[in-house]
Amino acid sequence: MNRAGSESAVRAEISDRTGANTPPATTASRTAPDRRGSDGEDPAAFDLIHIHGWDYPLSRRMAVAAGKAKKPYVITPHGLSIADGRRRIGLKMRLAWLLRDRRLVRAATFIAAVNEYEQQQLLRAEAHSDVRILPYGLNFVEYAMAESLADSEPRASARADSPVSSSGNPSSAIPNHDVRNGGIPRREREEAAETTLPPCQGGTKGGRVPGENAIPSRDRQEATSNAPSRQILVLGDITPDSGCVALLKCLAELGPDAEGWHVVLAGTIPEKWKSALQLAVRRKGAEERVSFADAADISAQRDLLARSALLVVPSPVVRAPIAATQALAAGVPVLCTAPAAPPEMNAHVHLCGLDRTALREKLREILRKSDQTLIQSAAYARTHAATALDWSTLTGRFIEAYESAL
Repeated sequence: MNRAGSESAVRAEISDRTGANTPPATTASRTAPDRRGSDGEDPAAFDLIHIHGWDYPLSRRMAVAAGKAKKPYVITPHGLSIADGRRRIGLKMRLAWLLRDRRLVRAATFIAAVNEYEQQQLLRAEAHSDVRILPYGLNFVEYAMAESLADSEPRASARADSPVSSSGNPSSAIPNHDVRNGGIPRREREEAAETTLPPCQGGTKGGRVPGENAIPSRDRQEATSNAPSRQILVLGDITPDSGCVALLKCLAELGPDAEGWHVVLAGTIPEKWKSALQLAVRRKGAEERVSFADAADISAQRDLLARSALLVVPSPVVRAPIAATQALAAGVPVLCTAPAAPPEMNAHVHLCGLDRTALREKLREILRKSDQTLIQSAAYARTHAATALDWSTLTGRFIEAYESAL
């Protein structure tokens, strides 16, 4: 941040560095290991450096460069690697934490958490004495099209069979683990292979129309044969710790309550993990129930949201809640865990526990609701989210936090 910049310039700076509507990649606000920023600028020319993400070697070099330039810096860790000792596996990583990382983290002016859950965990682990919530936002006006669709008619679903990009994608959520060798621990591979989904009966024939249980079976069958399939969207970084396997297992366990619902996994996915998931889906004959989609840009993400009846973020680990915020902005109901919930929105999303039983029962409760009930609650949630998570509000919050650090 440069003190000489106006509020609009600061907003542009934040947008550039965080992707505005998307989580940031492994970059930070103006710094680099050789005392020059990722865009070739000297960090000494700036008043404060904001490091986005901590699970990358570059982030640590950024902190060192900021210290050498005698500039204050802020860290948004995107997860609990700073606080979670389980991630410091092996003698080398433990020594790195004791001899370098702990000092760099505690030298930060403050730690910026993405939601209340991350803030509580960081404070509990005594990672830093000053942990504040500083969330990423959206330009809510960009999602007006999806919102108008929600107000006019039930959300239609179209299968999205385009392949997921295996390259780095700035629109995806930040990985919270090492993805070397596919990033697939043996236990997660076995869980994917054991995932069982009931065979698809073809399209949405026999699917349930919420709120129409009083219709005689024959008439209901005729009505639903032409109805659009119900789409559940998982948007962002599809990794072994994203919770997607737990979600698929929950849908299998729901039985008739999940009939007619289609799951779309959209975002960046390690190629080996994608292959494991696709193999499991084929083995269970569930190709018509689960598909993979590309979500490489904001336009594709908005289109997927407009076609979805529900966004699910079942992550058991902290991640930047960009997808959930996008769904709120688009007027799409959100089911998520506390580590993946947008800040100040716990009362306006469907919150579930971290275990699969809690996810399954909350999912059952939502799928039994009528379209009108879901749409009305999502519209109400959008109104509240716009007051807290739109950039028109958050820009001032960022500026205030930066000014307090100088």
